[in-house]
Amino acid sequence: MPDSKSTRFICVTGLPGSGKSYFAIRLAQALGAKHLNSDRIRTKLGLRGSYDLESKKLVYDQLLLETKNELEKGKSVVLDSTFYQANVRQPFMELGESLGAPIFWIEVHAKEEVIKDRIAKQRPYSQADFQVYQSIRDRYEALDRIDLKLASDQFSPDEMIEQTKTSLGMMTSAGVRDILTRKALPDSVSNPGFIETHASWILLSDNYAFKVKKPVHFSFMDFSTLARRKHFCYREIELNRRLTSGMYLDVIPIRKGEKGPYIGESDDEIIDYSVQLKRMDESLRMENLLHSGGIETTGIERIAHQLATFHQNAEIIRKTWDISTAQLDFYDLKKVRPFIAKQFGRKKTELFDRILLRANQFLTRMGSRFVERAEAGFIRDGHGDLHSGNIFMYPEPILFDCIEFNDHFRQLDLLDELAFLCMDLEFHGFPDLASHLIDSYEQYFRVRTDPDDQLIFNYFKMYRANVRLKVTVLKDQENPSAEDLVRIQSYLELLDNYSNLLK
Repeated sequence: MPDSKSTRFICVTGLPGSGKSYFAIRLAQALGAKHLNSDRIRTKLGLRGSYDLESKKLVYDQLLLETKNELEKGKSVVLDSTFYQANVRQPFMELGESLGAPIFWIEVHAKEEVIKDRIAKQRPYSQADFQVYQSIRDRYEALDRIDLKLASDQFSPDEMIEQTKTSLGMMTSAGVRDILTRKALPDSVSNPGFIETHASWILLSDNYAFKVKKPVHFSFMDFSTLARRKHFCYREIELNRRLTSGMYLDVIPIRKGEKGPYIGESDDEIIDYSVQLKRMDESLRMENLLHSGGIETTGIERIAHQLATFHQNAEIIRKTWDISTAQLDFYDLKKVRPFIAKQFGRKKTELFDRILLRANQFLTRMGSRFVERAEAGFIRDGHGDLHSGNIFMYPEPILFDCIEFNDHFRQLDLLDELAFLCMDLEFHGFPDLASHLIDSYEQYFRVRTDPDDQLIFNYFKMYRANVRLKVTVLKDQENPSAEDLVRIQSYLELLDNYSNLLK
Protein backbone atom coordinates (compact mmCIF):
# COMPACT_ATOMS: atom_id res chain seq x y z
CA MET A 1 0.00 0.00 0.00
CA PRO A 2 1.20 3.56 -0.65
CA ASP A 3 2.62 5.75 2.09
CA SER A 4 0.48 8.88 2.05
CA LYS A 5 3.46 11.02 3.10
CA SER A 6 5.77 9.91 0.31
CA THR A 7 3.61 8.37 -2.45
CA ARG A 8 2.24 10.98 -4.84
CA PHE A 9 -0.51 10.46 -7.40
CA ILE A 10 -0.37 13.26 -9.96
CA CYS A 11 -2.52 13.58 -13.08
CA VAL A 12 -1.24 15.92 -15.78
CA THR A 13 -4.09 16.81 -18.08
CA GLY A 14 -4.40 19.09 -21.07
CA LEU A 15 -5.30 19.22 -24.72
CA PRO A 16 -3.11 17.67 -27.42
CA GLY A 17 -0.13 19.94 -28.10
CA SER A 18 -0.40 21.69 -24.74
CA GLY A 19 3.05 20.42 -23.73
CA LYS A 20 1.68 18.20 -20.99
CA SER A 21 3.63 15.07 -22.00
CA TYR A 22 7.06 16.70 -22.14
CA PHE A 23 6.38 18.33 -18.78
CA ALA A 24 5.00 15.09 -17.27
CA ILE A 25 8.13 13.16 -18.29
CA ARG A 26 10.40 15.79 -16.71
CA LEU A 27 8.22 15.97 -13.58
CA ALA A 28 8.30 12.19 -13.12
CA GLN A 29 12.09 12.23 -13.42
CA ALA A 30 12.35 15.04 -10.86
CA LEU A 31 10.09 13.25 -8.38
CA GLY A 32 11.41 9.74 -8.95
CA ALA A 33 7.90 8.75 -10.03
CA LYS A 34 6.59 6.31 -12.63
CA HIS A 35 5.45 8.09 -15.78
CA LEU A 36 2.38 6.52 -17.38
CA ASN A 37 1.16 7.93 -20.68
CA SER A 38 -2.05 7.05 -22.52
CA ASP A 39 -0.45 7.44 -25.97
CA ARG A 40 2.34 5.01 -25.08
CA ILE A 41 -0.22 2.50 -23.85
CA ARG A 42 -2.23 3.04 -27.04
CA THR A 43 0.90 2.17 -29.03
CA LYS A 44 1.68 -0.82 -26.80
CA LEU A 45 -1.83 -2.18 -27.40
CA GLY A 46 -1.42 -1.85 -31.16
CA LEU A 47 -3.93 1.00 -31.32
CA ARG A 48 -1.61 3.82 -32.42
CA GLY A 49 -3.68 6.58 -34.02
CA SER A 50 -7.01 5.04 -32.91
CA TYR A 51 -9.25 7.41 -30.93
CA ASP A 52 -12.68 5.72 -31.24
CA LEU A 53 -14.71 4.91 -28.11
CA GLU A 54 -13.78 1.22 -28.01
CA SER A 55 -10.06 1.95 -28.38
CA LYS A 56 -10.28 4.66 -25.74
CA LYS A 57 -11.88 2.24 -23.27
CA LEU A 58 -9.14 -0.34 -23.81
CA VAL A 59 -6.43 2.28 -23.34
CA TYR A 60 -7.86 3.74 -20.13
CA ASP A 61 -8.63 0.33 -18.63
CA GLN A 62 -4.98 -0.62 -19.12
CA LEU A 63 -3.82 2.76 -17.81
CA LEU A 64 -5.93 2.25 -14.68
CA LEU A 65 -4.52 -1.24 -14.13
CA GLU A 66 -0.90 -0.11 -14.45
CA THR A 67 -1.55 2.87 -12.18
CA LYS A 68 -3.06 0.60 -9.52
CA ASN A 69 -0.08 -1.77 -9.69
CA GLU A 70 2.44 1.05 -9.23
CA LEU A 71 0.56 2.75 -6.38
CA GLU A 72 0.11 -0.53 -4.51
CA LYS A 73 3.89 -0.98 -4.65
CA GLY A 74 4.24 2.41 -2.94
CA LYS A 75 5.55 4.06 -6.12
CA SER A 76 4.61 7.63 -6.96
CA VAL A 77 2.84 7.99 -10.31
CA VAL A 78 2.59 10.82 -12.82
CA LEU A 79 -0.33 10.11 -15.17
CA ASP A 80 -0.19 11.85 -18.51
CA SER A 81 -3.39 12.02 -20.59
CA THR A 82 -6.07 14.42 -21.82
CA PHE A 83 -8.66 13.13 -19.31
CA TYR A 84 -11.15 15.34 -21.13
CA GLN A 85 -14.31 13.54 -19.92
CA ALA A 86 -15.52 13.20 -16.34
CA ASN A 87 -16.49 9.54 -16.74
CA VAL A 88 -12.88 8.74 -17.76
CA ARG A 89 -11.45 10.60 -14.77
CA GLN A 90 -13.80 9.08 -12.19
CA PRO A 91 -12.23 5.55 -11.92
CA PHE A 92 -8.79 7.11 -11.32
CA MET A 93 -10.18 9.41 -8.63
CA GLU A 94 -11.86 6.45 -6.92
CA LEU A 95 -8.61 4.47 -7.11
CA GLY A 96 -6.65 7.27 -5.46
CA GLU A 97 -9.20 7.67 -2.67
CA SER A 98 -9.35 3.91 -2.02
CA LEU A 99 -5.55 3.73 -1.66
CA GLY A 100 -5.23 6.87 0.45
CA ALA A 101 -3.43 8.73 -2.34
CA PRO A 102 -5.86 11.35 -3.70
CA ILE A 103 -5.04 12.80 -7.10
CA PHE A 104 -3.21 16.10 -7.47
CA TRP A 105 -4.58 17.57 -10.71
CA ILE A 106 -2.33 19.66 -12.96
CA GLU A 107 -3.75 21.26 -16.09
CA VAL A 108 -1.21 22.31 -18.72
CA HIS A 109 -2.32 24.81 -21.35
CA ALA A 110 -0.94 27.03 -24.10
CA LYS A 111 -2.25 29.50 -26.67
CA GLU A 112 -3.97 27.85 -29.63
CA GLU A 113 -1.50 29.25 -32.17
CA VAL A 114 1.35 27.66 -30.19
CA ILE A 115 -0.52 24.35 -30.02
CA LYS A 116 -1.18 24.42 -33.77
CA ASP A 117 2.51 24.90 -34.45
CA ARG A 118 3.48 22.08 -32.07
CA ILE A 119 0.97 19.63 -33.50
CA ALA A 120 2.29 20.24 -37.02
CA LYS A 121 5.61 18.75 -35.92
CA GLN A 122 6.24 15.03 -35.45
CA ARG A 123 5.89 13.84 -31.85
CA PRO A 124 7.22 10.54 -30.42
CA TYR A 125 3.94 8.90 -29.42
CA SER A 126 0.92 11.07 -30.16
CA GLN A 127 -0.72 10.93 -33.58
CA ALA A 128 -3.31 13.57 -32.69
CA ASP A 129 -3.52 16.22 -35.42
CA PHE A 130 -5.16 19.65 -35.24
CA GLN A 131 -8.53 18.14 -36.14
CA VAL A 132 -8.30 15.77 -33.17
CA TYR A 133 -7.26 18.73 -31.00
CA GLN A 134 -10.34 20.71 -32.10
CA SER A 135 -12.63 17.74 -31.48
CA ILE A 136 -11.30 17.19 -27.95
CA ARG A 137 -11.30 20.95 -27.22
CA ASP A 138 -14.98 21.21 -28.14
CA ARG A 139 -15.94 18.20 -25.99
CA TYR A 140 -13.66 18.99 -23.03
CA GLU A 141 -15.47 18.72 -19.70
CA ALA A 142 -13.95 21.02 -17.10
CA LEU A 143 -12.51 19.42 -13.98
CA ASP A 144 -14.35 20.02 -10.73
CA ARG A 145 -11.01 20.76 -9.09
CA ILE A 146 -7.68 21.84 -10.56
CA ASP A 147 -4.84 21.97 -8.04
CA LEU A 148 -2.42 23.73 -10.37
CA LYS A 149 -2.63 25.41 -13.78
CA LEU A 150 0.57 25.76 -15.79
CA ALA A 151 1.16 27.67 -19.03
CA SER A 152 3.77 25.79 -21.06
CA ASP A 153 4.17 28.72 -23.47
CA GLN A 154 5.09 31.08 -20.62
CA PHE A 155 7.31 28.96 -18.37
CA SER A 156 10.19 26.54 -18.94
CA PRO A 157 9.82 22.91 -17.79
CA ASP A 158 12.18 23.63 -14.87
CA GLU A 159 10.05 26.59 -13.78
CA MET A 160 6.90 24.46 -14.06
CA ILE A 161 8.52 21.76 -11.92
CA GLU A 162 9.43 24.38 -9.29
CA GLN A 163 5.82 25.62 -9.24
CA THR A 164 4.58 22.05 -8.87
CA LYS A 165 6.93 21.29 -5.99
CA THR A 166 5.81 24.47 -4.22
CA SER A 167 2.15 23.49 -4.64
CA LEU A 168 2.91 20.00 -3.31
CA GLY A 169 4.51 21.50 -0.20
CA MET A 170 7.97 20.34 -1.22
CA MET A 171 11.11 22.38 -0.68
CA THR A 172 12.19 24.52 -3.63
CA SER A 173 15.07 26.87 -4.26
CA ALA A 174 12.84 29.89 -3.64
CA GLY A 175 11.39 28.35 -0.48
CA VAL A 176 14.81 27.56 0.96
CA ARG A 177 16.12 31.04 0.15
CA ASP A 178 13.07 32.47 1.91
CA ILE A 179 14.11 30.69 5.13
CA LEU A 180 17.39 32.59 5.00
CA THR A 181 15.70 35.89 4.11
CA ARG A 182 13.32 35.57 7.08
CA LYS A 183 16.18 34.35 9.32
CA ALA A 184 13.93 31.42 10.17
CA LEU A 185 16.64 29.19 11.59
CA PRO A 186 18.26 28.60 15.00
CA ASP A 187 21.17 31.04 14.76
CA SER A 188 21.95 34.70 14.15
CA VAL A 189 22.21 35.68 10.49
CA SER A 190 24.33 38.81 10.16
CA ASN A 191 26.59 37.22 7.54
CA PRO A 192 24.30 34.98 5.45
CA GLY A 193 25.30 32.76 2.57
CA PHE A 194 23.55 30.46 0.13
CA ILE A 195 25.05 27.62 -1.92
CA GLU A 196 23.17 25.47 -4.43
CA THR A 197 24.37 22.22 -6.02
CA HIS A 198 22.62 19.64 -8.18
CA ALA A 199 21.69 17.72 -5.01
CA SER A 200 21.29 20.22 -2.17
CA TRP A 201 20.83 23.74 -0.86
CA ILE A 202 23.10 25.04 1.89
CA LEU A 203 22.09 27.94 4.13
CA LEU A 204 24.92 29.72 5.94
CA SER A 205 24.17 31.48 9.22
CA ASP A 206 26.81 33.09 11.42
CA ASN A 207 27.93 29.88 13.15
CA TYR A 208 26.36 27.03 11.21
CA ALA A 209 25.54 25.62 7.81
CA PHE A 210 22.18 23.92 7.23
CA LYS A 211 22.23 21.48 4.33
CA VAL A 212 18.87 20.60 2.74
CA LYS A 213 18.65 17.72 0.28
CA LYS A 214 16.75 18.50 -2.90
CA PRO A 215 13.75 16.26 -3.67
CA VAL A 216 15.48 14.91 -6.79
CA HIS A 217 15.88 11.55 -8.45
CA PHE A 218 18.86 10.73 -10.69
CA SER A 219 20.14 7.38 -11.91
CA PHE A 220 22.74 7.45 -9.11
CA MET A 221 20.80 9.25 -6.35
CA ASP A 222 17.26 9.08 -5.00
CA PHE A 223 16.12 11.81 -2.60
CA SER A 224 12.59 11.76 -4.01
CA THR A 225 10.68 11.06 -0.77
CA LEU A 226 10.72 12.65 2.66
CA ALA A 227 11.58 9.31 4.26
CA ARG A 228 14.62 8.89 2.00
CA ARG A 229 15.85 12.43 2.66
CA LYS A 230 15.56 11.90 6.43
CA HIS A 231 17.44 8.59 6.20
CA PHE A 232 20.27 10.08 4.17
CA CYS A 233 20.58 13.09 6.50
CA TYR A 234 21.42 10.73 9.36
CA ARG A 235 23.60 8.61 7.08
CA GLU A 236 25.54 11.70 6.02
CA ILE A 237 26.38 12.57 9.61
CA GLU A 238 27.38 9.00 10.48
CA LEU A 239 29.77 8.61 7.55
CA ASN A 240 31.30 12.08 7.54
CA ARG A 241 32.26 11.99 11.20
CA ARG A 242 35.02 9.56 10.19
CA LEU A 243 37.08 12.30 8.52
CA THR A 244 35.88 15.50 10.17
CA SER A 245 36.42 16.85 13.66
CA GLY A 246 33.27 18.37 15.19
CA MET A 247 31.91 19.62 11.86
CA TYR A 248 28.78 17.43 11.52
CA LEU A 249 26.42 18.20 14.40
CA ASP A 250 22.79 17.06 14.07
CA VAL A 251 19.69 16.56 11.92
CA ILE A 252 17.27 19.48 12.39
CA PRO A 253 13.68 19.30 11.04
CA ILE A 254 12.24 21.87 8.66
CA ARG A 255 8.72 22.72 9.80
CA LYS A 256 5.63 24.35 8.35
CA GLY A 257 5.06 27.77 9.92
CA GLU A 258 2.44 30.49 9.48
CA LYS A 259 4.90 32.71 7.62
CA GLY A 260 6.56 29.87 5.73
CA PRO A 261 8.93 26.99 6.44
CA TYR A 262 11.50 27.29 9.19
CA ILE A 263 14.34 25.20 10.63
CA GLY A 264 13.96 24.33 14.29
CA GLU A 265 12.26 22.35 17.02
CA SER A 266 8.54 22.66 17.87
CA ASP A 267 5.29 20.72 17.50
CA ASP A 268 4.63 22.10 14.00
CA GLU A 269 4.39 19.70 11.06
CA ILE A 270 7.72 18.44 9.70
CA ILE A 271 7.99 19.01 5.96
CA ASP A 272 11.67 18.20 5.47
CA TYR A 273 15.04 17.82 7.20
CA SER A 274 18.41 19.57 7.28
CA VAL A 275 21.90 18.55 8.33
CA GLN A 276 23.40 21.05 10.77
CA LEU A 277 27.14 21.61 10.38
CA LYS A 278 29.64 23.92 11.98
CA ARG A 279 30.35 26.83 9.61
CA MET A 280 33.93 26.61 8.46
CA ASP A 281 36.36 29.30 7.34
CA GLU A 282 35.87 29.56 3.56
CA SER A 283 39.32 31.07 3.13
CA LEU A 284 40.71 27.67 4.20
CA ARG A 285 38.80 25.69 1.58
CA MET A 286 41.46 23.96 -0.51
CA GLU A 287 39.90 25.04 -3.81
CA ASN A 288 40.10 28.71 -2.76
CA LEU A 289 43.69 28.31 -1.56
CA LEU A 290 44.67 26.81 -4.91
CA HIS A 291 43.38 29.91 -6.68
CA SER A 292 45.20 32.24 -4.28
CA GLY A 293 48.45 30.28 -4.35
CA GLY A 294 48.16 29.33 -0.69
CA ILE A 295 48.80 25.58 -0.97
CA GLU A 296 52.28 24.31 -0.19
CA THR A 297 53.73 20.82 -0.36
CA THR A 298 53.50 20.51 3.44
CA GLY A 299 49.73 20.85 3.20
CA ILE A 300 49.61 18.14 0.54
CA GLU A 301 51.71 15.91 2.80
CA ARG A 302 49.25 16.39 5.69
CA ILE A 303 46.36 15.33 3.46
CA ALA A 304 48.35 12.33 2.20
CA HIS A 305 49.12 11.17 5.75
CA GLN A 306 45.53 11.60 6.96
CA LEU A 307 44.09 9.84 3.93
CA ALA A 308 46.56 6.95 4.07
CA THR A 309 45.80 6.41 7.77
CA PHE A 310 42.05 6.48 7.07
CA HIS A 311 42.37 4.03 4.18
CA GLN A 312 44.55 1.61 6.13
CA ASN A 313 41.84 1.37 8.80
CA ALA A 314 38.84 1.48 6.45
CA GLU A 315 36.60 -1.55 6.01
CA ILE A 316 37.80 -3.86 3.23
CA ILE A 317 34.93 -4.55 0.84
CA ARG A 318 35.05 -8.15 -0.30
CA LYS A 319 33.41 -8.09 -3.68
CA THR A 320 34.38 -9.35 -7.10
CA TRP A 321 35.28 -6.69 -9.65
CA ASP A 322 32.68 -6.80 -12.41
CA ILE A 323 33.36 -5.36 -15.85
CA SER A 324 29.68 -4.76 -16.61
CA THR A 325 29.33 -2.59 -13.48
CA ALA A 326 32.47 -0.63 -14.39
CA GLN A 327 31.15 -0.11 -17.92
CA LEU A 328 27.77 1.07 -16.61
CA ASP A 329 29.49 3.52 -14.26
CA PHE A 330 31.53 5.07 -17.06
CA TYR A 331 28.75 4.88 -19.65
CA ASP A 332 26.37 6.82 -17.38
CA LEU A 333 28.15 9.75 -19.02
CA LYS A 334 26.11 9.03 -22.17
CA LYS A 335 23.17 10.80 -20.53
CA VAL A 336 24.86 14.13 -21.24
CA ARG A 337 25.73 13.35 -24.89
CA PRO A 338 22.74 15.37 -26.24
CA PHE A 339 23.94 18.32 -24.17
CA ILE A 340 27.48 18.02 -25.58
CA ALA A 341 26.11 17.81 -29.12
CA LYS A 342 23.89 20.85 -28.62
CA GLN A 343 26.48 23.05 -26.91
CA PHE A 344 29.73 22.03 -28.63
CA GLY A 345 28.84 20.54 -32.00
CA ARG A 346 29.93 17.55 -34.07
CA LYS A 347 33.69 17.48 -33.39
CA LYS A 348 33.33 17.48 -29.61
CA THR A 349 30.57 14.87 -29.87
CA GLU A 350 32.85 12.63 -31.94
CA LEU A 351 35.59 13.13 -29.32
CA PHE A 352 33.04 12.23 -26.63
CA ASP A 353 32.24 8.97 -28.46
CA ARG A 354 35.95 8.10 -28.87
CA ILE A 355 36.50 8.57 -25.13
CA LEU A 356 33.69 6.12 -24.35
CA LEU A 357 35.17 3.61 -26.80
CA ARG A 358 38.69 3.89 -25.32
CA ALA A 359 37.34 3.42 -21.79
CA ASN A 360 35.52 0.26 -22.82
CA GLN A 361 38.59 -1.12 -24.60
CA PHE A 362 40.76 -0.45 -21.55
CA LEU A 363 38.36 -2.15 -19.14
CA THR A 364 38.27 -5.20 -21.39
CA ARG A 365 42.06 -5.32 -21.72
CA MET A 366 42.84 -4.75 -18.03
CA GLY A 367 39.99 -6.69 -16.46
CA SER A 368 42.22 -9.32 -14.86
CA ARG A 369 44.28 -6.66 -13.03
CA PHE A 370 41.15 -4.97 -11.68
CA VAL A 371 40.09 -8.39 -10.34
CA GLU A 372 43.50 -8.93 -8.72
CA ARG A 373 43.31 -5.55 -6.98
CA ALA A 374 39.89 -6.39 -5.56
CA GLU A 375 41.16 -9.75 -4.29
CA ALA A 376 44.17 -8.01 -2.70
CA GLY A 377 41.87 -5.84 -0.55
CA PHE A 378 42.26 -2.52 -2.36
CA ILE A 379 38.49 -1.92 -2.50
CA ARG A 380 37.55 -0.17 0.75
CA ASP A 381 34.83 1.99 2.27
CA GLY A 382 36.29 5.39 1.53
CA HIS A 383 35.15 8.96 0.95
CA GLY A 384 33.92 8.77 -2.65
CA ASP A 385 33.89 12.49 -3.51
CA LEU A 386 37.39 13.67 -2.67
CA HIS A 387 38.19 16.90 -4.50
CA SER A 388 39.57 20.28 -3.46
CA GLY A 389 36.12 21.75 -2.86
CA ASN A 390 35.55 19.17 -0.11
CA ILE A 391 38.69 19.83 1.95
CA PHE A 392 39.36 22.53 4.54
CA MET A 393 43.05 23.12 5.20
CA TYR A 394 43.08 23.38 8.98
CA PRO A 395 46.23 22.10 10.75
CA GLU A 396 44.46 18.74 10.66
CA PRO A 397 42.76 18.77 7.23
CA ILE A 398 38.99 18.25 7.23
CA LEU A 399 37.83 15.96 4.41
CA PHE A 400 34.06 16.45 4.35
CA ASP A 401 30.97 15.74 2.21
CA CYS A 402 31.66 12.07 1.55
CA ILE A 403 29.07 10.13 -0.44
CA GLU A 404 26.19 8.89 1.68
CA PHE A 405 23.53 8.35 -0.99
CA ASN A 406 25.13 5.44 -2.84
CA ASP A 407 27.41 2.89 -1.12
CA HIS A 408 28.67 1.69 -4.50
CA PHE A 409 30.30 5.07 -5.20
CA ARG A 410 31.95 5.23 -1.78
CA GLN A 411 33.19 1.63 -1.68
CA LEU A 412 35.93 1.92 -4.24
CA ASP A 413 39.46 1.04 -5.26
CA LEU A 414 41.86 3.23 -3.28
CA LEU A 415 43.54 4.31 -6.51
CA ASP A 416 40.14 5.62 -7.60
CA GLU A 417 39.90 7.71 -4.42
CA LEU A 418 43.37 9.17 -4.95
CA ALA A 419 42.75 9.69 -8.65
CA PHE A 420 39.81 12.00 -7.93
CA LEU A 421 41.88 14.49 -5.94
CA CYS A 422 44.85 14.18 -8.30
CA MET A 423 42.60 14.81 -11.32
CA ASP A 424 41.14 17.84 -9.55
CA LEU A 425 44.58 19.25 -8.84
CA GLU A 426 45.51 18.79 -12.50
CA PHE A 427 42.22 20.41 -13.57
CA HIS A 428 43.18 23.48 -11.51
CA GLY A 429 46.65 23.51 -13.09
CA PHE A 430 48.76 21.83 -10.39
CA PRO A 431 50.11 18.56 -11.84
CA ASP A 432 53.20 18.76 -9.58
CA LEU A 433 51.01 18.81 -6.46
CA ALA A 434 49.05 15.85 -7.83
CA SER A 435 52.24 13.82 -8.26
CA HIS A 436 53.44 14.87 -4.81
CA LEU A 437 50.14 13.76 -3.26
CA ILE A 438 50.26 10.16 -4.44
CA ASP A 439 54.02 9.87 -3.84
CA SER A 440 53.58 11.16 -0.26
CA TYR A 441 50.61 8.85 0.30
CA GLU A 442 52.62 5.82 -0.79
CA GLN A 443 55.26 6.55 1.83
CA TYR A 444 52.61 5.32 4.29
CA PHE A 445 50.51 2.93 2.20
CA ARG A 446 51.63 1.49 -1.15
CA VAL A 447 48.70 1.10 -3.55
CA ARG A 448 50.57 0.77 -6.88
CA THR A 449 52.02 -2.71 -6.59
CA ASP A 450 52.13 -3.73 -10.26
CA PRO A 451 53.43 -2.00 -13.42
CA ASP A 452 49.86 -1.90 -14.81
CA ASP A 453 48.61 0.00 -11.77
CA GLN A 454 49.83 3.31 -13.19
CA LEU A 455 47.62 2.72 -16.24
CA ILE A 456 44.71 1.91 -13.94
CA PHE A 457 45.43 5.11 -12.01
CA ASN A 458 45.20 7.06 -15.29
CA TYR A 459 41.90 5.31 -16.08
CA PHE A 460 40.50 6.33 -12.70
CA LYS A 461 41.54 9.95 -13.31
CA MET A 462 39.68 9.72 -16.61
CA TYR A 463 36.63 8.31 -14.83
CA ARG A 464 36.71 11.11 -12.26
CA ALA A 465 36.86 13.78 -14.96
CA ASN A 466 33.82 12.00 -16.39
CA VAL A 467 31.99 12.34 -13.06
CA ARG A 468 32.80 16.04 -12.66
CA LEU A 469 31.74 16.78 -16.22
CA LYS A 470 28.41 15.02 -15.64
CA VAL A 471 27.78 16.81 -12.32
CA THR A 472 28.52 20.19 -13.93
CA VAL A 473 26.04 19.49 -16.74
CA LEU A 474 23.36 18.39 -14.26
CA LYS A 475 23.54 21.75 -12.47
CA ASP A 476 21.49 23.36 -15.23
CA GLN A 477 21.03 21.61 -18.55
CA GLU A 478 18.54 24.18 -19.83
CA ASN A 479 20.53 27.36 -19.15
CA PRO A 480 24.19 26.58 -18.41
CA SER A 481 26.34 29.51 -17.34
CA ALA A 482 29.32 30.61 -19.43
CA GLU A 483 31.57 29.55 -16.54
CA ASP A 484 30.10 26.05 -16.47
CA LEU A 485 30.47 25.68 -20.25
CA VAL A 486 34.18 26.50 -19.90
CA ARG A 487 34.51 23.93 -17.10
CA ILE A 488 32.72 21.27 -19.14
CA GLN A 489 35.02 21.86 -22.10
CA SER A 490 38.06 21.64 -19.79
CA TYR A 491 36.84 18.31 -18.41
CA LEU A 492 36.37 17.04 -21.96
CA GLU A 493 39.97 17.96 -22.74
CA LEU A 494 41.17 16.20 -19.58
CA LEU A 495 39.18 13.11 -20.53
CA ASP A 496 40.85 13.11 -23.92
CA ASN A 497 44.33 13.53 -22.38
CA TYR A 498 43.81 10.69 -19.93
CA SER A 499 42.35 8.42 -22.61
CA ASN A 500 45.54 8.88 -24.63
CA LEU A 501 47.55 7.62 -21.62
CA LEU A 502 45.71 4.28 -21.62
CA LYS A 503 47.37 2.96 -24.76
